[in-house]
Amino acid sequence: MSNRHSHTVSHSISSPKSPPVMLDRTLSSRRSQPHLDFDFPSTAASSAVSPVPESPTLLADESKTKKPPLYLLATNYISRFGLVKSPCLCLSLCLLLIVFALFSLLLNSRSFVCVSSYDPISRVSLFGLDGVDSDFGSLGVPWCRSKHGKTVEWTSKDLINGLEEFVPIFETRPIKNNLYGMGFDHSFGLWFITRWLKPDIMIESGAFKGHSTWVLRQAMPDTPIISLTPRHPEKYLKKGPAYVDGNCTYFAGKDFVDFGSVDWEKVLKIHGISDFSRVLVFFDDHQNELKRLKQALKAGFHHLVFEDNYDTGTGDHYSLRQICDQFYIRGGGHSCFKDSDEARIRSKRRKFWEKAVDIDELCGPH
Repeated sequence: MSNRHSHTVSHSISSPKSPPVMLDRTLSSRRSQPHLDFDFPSTAASSAVSPVPESPTLLADESKTKKPPLYLLATNYISRFGLVKSPCLCLSLCLLLIVFALFSLLLNSRSFVCVSSYDPISRVSLFGLDGVDSDFGSLGVPWCRSKHGKTVEWTSKDLINGLEEFVPIFETRPIKNNLYGMGFDHSFGLWFITRWLKPDIMIESGAFKGHSTWVLRQAMPDTPIISLTPRHPEKYLKKGPAYVDGNCTYFAGKDFVDFGSVDWEKVLKIHGISDFSRVLVFFDDHQNELKRLKQALKAGFHHLVFEDNYDTGTGDHYSLRQICDQFYIRGGGHSCFKDSDEARIRSKRRKFWEKAVDIDELCGPH
């Protein structure tokens, strides 16, 4: 919360008795004319026109008519150009080229079967350099700034001190390989903000295996948590590591309720909470973040944290960062022209993320 090109290998074989034959595996883009195929005379035909008369000695010597091994032909070909004078070294180079070609084929063949949205190698091999735009912000560095000139209360020293405290805590996490989930950086961010705000209750929308629940618990050991998630984290315990919190109220499985459908005043009253400014809400539910923002503000919440922050055209939902991605639009916003850079980027990203938001969904029909 994104370099790699297939390789072309050509082999050329020649011998003193026959003209060189080029075996092209792929069509080179550098050629100005199409490749032509020629039928060369066979070994028997070449022997028939040979000026050397037949003799018992010649017929008995199979080396005169039998084709030499492929590696000797390759060695002879390379030696002709003076590149390698040692047959052993030449043979080693040939073997190295073969191994490299096989490895390249194995590495790049997978990208044509499954293009990983998380692997820049597969993106570049299939779509070229445009495939890595999403790694750094396809339309530039986000320019989001506070309209009121506000800045955060903590300092760099606070962050460093918090980082030194969090590193050993993170080492004890129950889910070591949290694939497609929060990594170290986002985990630290959530932990630090939670510790700084010290909320009276924490709400999370989207728990997956429970890693974010664990992070919230490390930040506030005794504070109650409300978790909204379609599948209860305990279901994942059968297949591997997961985290279920004892002081957490789960709206999961049959009891699941979407964040926007919850009567939060009623639910929080059960926990003795009436001041919504003392609540921290964490979203990792892959829903339109603008929609979630409206729902949270309508309910009266003040402190919101969004886990996913995809840049323009990536991910499977709209993120707040995309408001700020267009550096040429002062204050952030969107360009709804179909021939704009944003429309082009969103269209390309749709090839990687099926649920990515395109310009029509964002701006409506033109």
